[in-house]
Amino acid sequence: MIRLWHTWKTLGVLCVLTAVVFVLIASGGLERWATAQTPAASSGGNALIGKLEGPEVISDPAQFPKTFKEAPQLAELVKAGKLPPVAERIGQDPLVIKPVHEVGKYGGTWRRGFTGPADFWNGLHSVSGPDHILFWDYTGYKAVPNIARGWELRDGGRTTTIFLRRGMKWSDGHPFTADDFLFWYEDIYKNKELNPTPSLFLSINGKPGEVEKVDTYTVRFRFADPYPIFPEMLAGATPIGGAIRCVVGRAWGAMLRRTS
Repeated sequence: MIRLWHTWKTLGVLCVLTAVVFVLIASGGLERWATAQTPAASSGGNALIGKLEGPEVISDPAQFPKTFKEAPQLAELVKAGKLPPVAERIGQDPLVIKPVHEVGKYGGTWRRGFTGPADFWNGLHSVSGPDHILFWDYTGYKAVPNIARGWELRDGGRTTTIFLRRGMKWSDGHPFTADDFLFWYEDIYKNKELNPTPSLFLSINGKPGEVEKVDTYTVRFRFADPYPIFPEMLAGATPIGGAIRCVVGRAWGAMLRRTS
């Protein structure tokens, strides 16, 4: 009897919901409700949270600043000869961010807004989390340059070429180049003892992709079938997107080489 009661109760709820949907369709309310839930194309906002604003990544070198500033503490280190000048530290392809309204000032209290519990990447990316080859813009919908200065899709999405930033270095001062990707791929990823199960994100339709070095600052990912969303995999929280994994891979490889 209890099970029969629950069945009738469920059918009753479904009937009510169906009736509501028909009423909304007949009155045009469903269309108005759907419009209210999607971002407004004209303002780039949402009826529930308002207009979104955020910093933008500048990819055009012609728009890069001609002079650079740094924190007072770093300027003191440069003056004391303990640190190279800022122009020498940032490399030839710096990550340039256009602020929302104006360039900030050093010091003070940092306040940051979050859209909800699922917005944890907001804090991880800006404060203490792993960095990614690519990342999302402030809307969370569009992949933009990050560690890599850009990318290119070819062959119907079968080939993704990543262009690295010249002058980037590891924390130990060694250059960050395509050789690091190749080392991860050949010595870590393809090592069955370290990685017995290939990543789903580095394959399409069950066919594994390949990584190759084009030149010092260019890496190419090849796939047998079209994989046009691969840049999104490099921007997202995937096992192949975070550069922190390359750091771990490099440390593992160095340890293995010392013990072999």
